Amino acid sequence: MVLGVAGCEALVKPSRDARISSAQAGEAHFAARIGELRRSVFYILSSDTILSPGFSVEKGHFTFAPSSSDWSAALAAGISRDGYLLTAGHVVRKHNWAVGWMDGRLSMAPAGVVERRDFGAVGAEFAILRVKASIDSPLAFSAKEGFSADLYAMAAERGGSHGIDCLAGRALSYSKALGDSACFVVLADLPTWHGDSGGPVLSSDGDLVGVDVGWTFTSLFSKPVKTVCCPNPALVRSIMGKDRGMAPGTEGRL
Repeated sequence: MVLGVAGCEALVKPSRDARISSAQAGEAHFAARIGELRRSVFYILSSDTILSPGFSVEKGHFTFAPSSSDWSAALAAGISRDGYLLTAGHVVRKHNWAVGWMDGRLSMAPAGVVERRDFGAVGAEFAILRVKASIDSPLAFSAKEGFSADLYAMAAERGGSHGIDCLAGRALSYSKALGDSACFVVLADLPTWHGDSGGPVLSSDGDLVGVDVGWTFTSLFSKPVKTVCCPNPALVRSIMGKDRGMAPGTEGRL
């Protein structure tokens, strides 16, 4: 089976049904940054069996040819130049591959699981992966206290062309801190789609708020809402620092 996927050179573009504009979202400066954010989003291709994938790039498109039919596709956010990715916890399986901009080119690399956390509440799960490559354009975590109501989700493009849409939406509510302030969960009014899991959810400044974990029904709202896991950046730094072999407290900023 061969999967042809739109190349990451044109990976991020506004959705036809949720197009970002200053009139619609009031964030013209964010819309102007969509191009530079495109290299921060990765495809994660996962399986419980060895994929031995073939991979090629031609004219801005890549082709992925897994050796097994037992595989799934999701998304992740690049969060450090030395190869760390943040995604939803349920995305990762025994064997994982990342496709995105690494070492200055569109490429594929095995992605090892550094840590997976599940806090026992809907939407409260994330995983950190690492590739042995340099990530070209890692995202920075939002440094603001709390978060703004306006959110932007990098999501799988509708229509089957396997690009990335940027969808505008709003936060509806958020949970109390979970797991000794390890994370909290945002419920957001954003479109949901199979394959969106792990995609970065951004603030109006283009900084990382969290990752898409899926959707849920709640009695407070009359339609499915997107669940976004927002891990504590200090926890993420600590996990990466431990994996790098650094002494606690010396991890620095993402």
